[in-house]
Amino acid sequence: MDTAGTWHSPRTRAGGIVTAAVSLSALYLLSRYNYLLFHCSVEFFGVFAAVTIFVIAWHTRIWTPNHYLLFLGIAYLFVGIIDGTHTLAYKGMGVFPTSGANEATQLWILACYTEAFSLLAAPLFITRRMRVAPLISLYAAVSGFGLLAIWRLGIFPDCFIEGQGLTPFKIASEYVIAAVLAGAIAHLLKHRARLAPRVVTLLVAAMALTIAAEMAFTLYTDVYGVSNMVGHLLKAVSFYLVYRAVVLTSLVTPYSLVFRDLKEARARVERERDMAQQYLDIAGMILVVLDTAGRVSLINKKGADILGYPAEEIVGRDWFADFIPESQREAVSSVFQQLVAGQVQPVEYVQNAVLTRGGEERTIAWHNAVVRDQAGAVTATLSSGEDVTERLHTEKALRESEERFRSLFENSRDAIYI
Repeated sequence: MDTAGTWHSPRTRAGGIVTAAVSLSALYLLSRYNYLLFHCSVEFFGVFAAVTIFVIAWHTRIWTPNHYLLFLGIAYLFVGIIDGTHTLAYKGMGVFPTSGANEATQLWILACYTEAFSLLAAPLFITRRMRVAPLISLYAAVSGFGLLAIWRLGIFPDCFIEGQGLTPFKIASEYVIAAVLAGAIAHLLKHRARLAPRVVTLLVAAMALTIAAEMAFTLYTDVYGVSNMVGHLLKAVSFYLVYRAVVLTSLVTPYSLVFRDLKEARARVERERDMAQQYLDIAGMILVVLDTAGRVSLINKKGADILGYPAEEIVGRDWFADFIPESQREAVSSVFQQLVAGQVQPVEYVQNAVLTRGGEERTIAWHNAVVRDQAGAVTATLSSGEDVTERLHTEKALRESEERFRSLFENSRDAIYI
């Protein structure tokens, strides 16, 4: 079943658009009825999305060849923790009796800075891996210090003053965060070739909506005001898109994200193998690799031409049973078994015959070597050989000619002058 095609079908997209429109309309009406309930709904959806992103990233980390998704998961876990604290500290919640609009706004800015710089750094881990424990410790330290700076140390700059509204620090921070997110978009697009196009589109859209939300959050004077509501709606859509990009894409079409780099690595290996085969094929001598059972693992074009078979018909066959003459088969096979067992060392130069498809015996001069694994055990043999059949025939004919001439010279009764 093509789940990816089903997920991205026009009918599914249309259903998603309708669902999103209905959800946003419901949230807007909820904000008019009870803003505090609206705020909790949007924020806890964001917290749920952030924690879910982390859970998926954590449990798929052993399959992914890069740490991009894992980095985002860890980052969003701490963004979700700070966002959850912001929600509980919001004006009117009463969870933290000493907190007010300023503390909640400070927590918001802390979460936004964490998210923005994390999105900016995340593409670095598309092409490299990271040490997980130090990264978690770093996020825990930054988040912990931020919470202490707000509630215990009192050194975090004020962000909202009752009766006055937003402070210059808060407004400037929103612009800085927007600039960082713009840089994050550029950084992601630079590495887009290594991610599924659908994922890149969703993440870019999410960051663009977050920038729009940050701009909305520079305008409000009341934490229950319209611009605050618009910013939270944009944030809800942004988190939904990140959720789609990282979580649903990983579950519905996992091969497009989780195993994308694995497929590319396999393709690179196949290209390198094909290139190596081309190098072997242009070599002027036979090249043969046998596994420990004596089966042909690889043979080049020269070897296949001499044996009279296509290379694909040779690979996998028993070298000794199919390509060594019966008169030599037992002796050659015995030496090979001793070589694989480590009982004898490879003979650098040896001659023996091979049997062609037409039944002809060709004499090959072999140079042999063994391939070992990290433990030193033999895993294969590599042999390069030269067909010396014609040369041996020529040498034999020359010797026979010399013998006849010598016999004629020695048995002649007449004097021979030179």
